[in-house]
Amino acid sequence: MKTKLKKIGAVLAVLIVFFPTIMLAENLSDADLEALASDAYVSGDYILEDLNVFDVIIINYRGKGGNIDVSIATPKNGVIDIGPWSFADNTNLTGIILRRTANIYESAFIRNYFLSSVVFGPHIKTIGANAFRDCVGLKSIDIPTSVVSIHSTAFDGCTNLTIYGVAGSYAEQYANDNGIPFVPKGSPTTSLLKCYYRTHIQNIGWQEQKSDGEMSGTSGKGLRLEAIQMTGWDASNKVEFDIFYQTHIQNIGWQGWKHDKEISGTSGMGYRLEAIRVMLPKEMTQYDIYYQVHAQNFGWLDWAKNGQDAGTAGFGYRLEGIRVLILPKGSPAPGPTKRPFVQVGVGVGSIDPSIDPAV
Repeated sequence: MKTKLKKIGAVLAVLIVFFPTIMLAENLSDADLEALASDAYVSGDYILEDLNVFDVIIINYRGKGGNIDVSIATPKNGVIDIGPWSFADNTNLTGIILRRTANIYESAFIRNYFLSSVVFGPHIKTIGANAFRDCVGLKSIDIPTSVVSIHSTAFDGCTNLTIYGVAGSYAEQYANDNGIPFVPKGSPTTSLLKCYYRTHIQNIGWQEQKSDGEMSGTSGKGLRLEAIQMTGWDASNKVEFDIFYQTHIQNIGWQGWKHDKEISGTSGMGYRLEAIRVMLPKEMTQYDIYYQVHAQNFGWLDWAKNGQDAGTAGFGYRLEGIRVLILPKGSPAPGPTKRPFVQVGVGVGSIDPSIDPAV
C-alpha cells in the first residue's frame, strides 16, 4: 500500500511541475512555440527576449488589440524594443504607447490598417524598414528629436500621414526627403523635456514640486537639504521618463542611484546632503541635464551636467538649494560651468566615465 502511495505521489509531483507548461503550450501558436524555442519567454500578452540584463525586445504580441501601452510588457526598467514583424497584420490594434521604446525593427506594425495613434517616449532612436507600412489609419505622428534614423520605407503606404516635430530636426529632414507633410513645433533650442524635483528641508519637510531651473530649497535660512525626489516629463508626448540621481550624505557617503521618484537621502536622521550627481537615461543622447547647487559658505556653485559631481567634499558643508534643467544637446549652458564641485585640496569636480546608471 505504501509503495502504491509513493508511486501516486511521484506522478502527482511530475504533473504539478509540468502542468503549467502543458497548458501554456496548448495556448500558443506554432509561431509562438518557435519563438520560445530560442531564449524567448511569455510575459502577459507578449513574447519577449532579453537583450541584456535591463532591456528586452518584443518578439510577438498575442493580445486583443485596442489601445495598448507596451511599457507594461515587463516589470524591468529598461527599454523595450519592438522586434521584426511582432505586431504585423494586426487589424485590432488602434493605438500604441511606446514610452520606453528605443528601436522599432523591420515591418513591426506593417498592415495595421486601423492603427490611428502612436505615442513615442523620449528614448526612441530608430524606425526600421516598412515599420508602419500601409497603416492607412495613421493620420499624424509626433517624432521626437531623439530619433536619429528612419528607413525610407518606414511609412510607405501611409497615404494620410502628417509628421509633427521640432523645426530643424531629423524628423523634418526625413519628411521633406520622403514627400510627407511636416508641421513644425518649437525649435532645436527649446526643450520639450522637463525635470520635476522636490527636496526635504530641515525643519520644513517636503517642499512643493519645482521644475525648469527653479530653486528647490531655501535661501538665507541655513537649513540643510536632507533628501530629494526627481522624475522626467516629456511635454510633447505627455509621458514620464526616468531621471537618475545619487546623493552624498553626511556619515554615509554616496548612496546608490535612485530613479522614478525614489527618495535619495535620509528621513528622520538629521543628515545633510553634501553633493549630488544627476543623469538622463543612456538612450537620451539628444539632451543634456544641468543642475546647480547652493552650498553652505560657498553660495551658488557653477552648473554641473550629465553625472558630474555638484557640491562639496571634505568640508562637512550642507546643500541648501538646487536647480535642475534639461536642454537639447548643443544648447548654451544656463550659466558658468567651471566650478560645480569643490573638494578640499582639489577644487573642481569632473565627470566619472565609469558612471552609467541608466537602465
